Amino acid sequence: MKRILLTLTILVMVIAVVYAADAQKIVDDMVKNYSDFEKSVDDLTMTNTMSIEDEDGNVNIDMTVSKKGEKFRFDIMIDLDEEDVQMNGINTVVIYDGNEMWMMVPIVGKQKVEDEEDMEDYNSVMEMFWWNNFGTDPEIISEENINGTDCYVIEFEETDEQNGFSKIWVSKKDNILIKAVSDDDGGYVLFKEYKDVYKGYKLPFSTVFYTDDVEELSIVLKTVKVNSGINDDIFDIDKVEVDNSGIENFLNNMFTE
Repeated sequence: MKRILLTLTILVMVIAVVYAADAQKIVDDMVKNYSDFEKSVDDLTMTNTMSIEDEDGNVNIDMTVSKKGEKFRFDIMIDLDEEDVQMNGINTVVIYDGNEMWMMVPIVGKQKVEDEEDMEDYNSVMEMFWWNNFGTDPEIISEENINGTDCYVIEFEETDEQNGFSKIWVSKKDNILIKAVSDDDGGYVLFKEYKDVYKGYKLPFSTVFYTDDVEELSIVLKTVKVNSGINDDIFDIDKVEVDNSGIENFLNNMFTE
């Protein structure tokens, strides 16, 4: 009996070591694959629509994200449709020129972003490279089928604010991220509809955020352009013009009702 127990103990330890090694290889391969993609990108332009639903109404945000080196730009159009408020076509531009962050707001005009929290919020949006958000010491804890895709479930021993995913579901077939959990309050993200965007590299064209299995936010990626030759002028706040018609229409409607 002691020999049997010893054998079983050794077997469990071997399996644990193998699973840990496999988990690290899966994560390393995925990180390398997409890190190679990141390195191959001189400039990137993406258009997407973010939809936020709550009990008061629906907010749609159309956004164009332009990135070249450290520089980035958001062109944001907000369509707000609530019971008491309607704001359609409100345009805002946010630019980081490599040194300073600027915002062009309708009617108000150009403003320098000084608040550190605001800067961190915009910088966090630029963390589109989710493969940089893994924790450390991964381990395969189970296998699970997510929406028809067989996945390894990998848990990380340590995470922090910059490496936020504590648990991920990775496709066994093609080693892409299907689901991720970054906290313990019931929130998770599903990555769906992967498409080839550049030389075999795939990105999810649908990303959905849930809390307690209730959809709160979705992002639909519409177009991706890689290495199209972005002109540096688009990162010059002095050369930005914003269409104010949306806010003007809103103000006219508000004062005429």
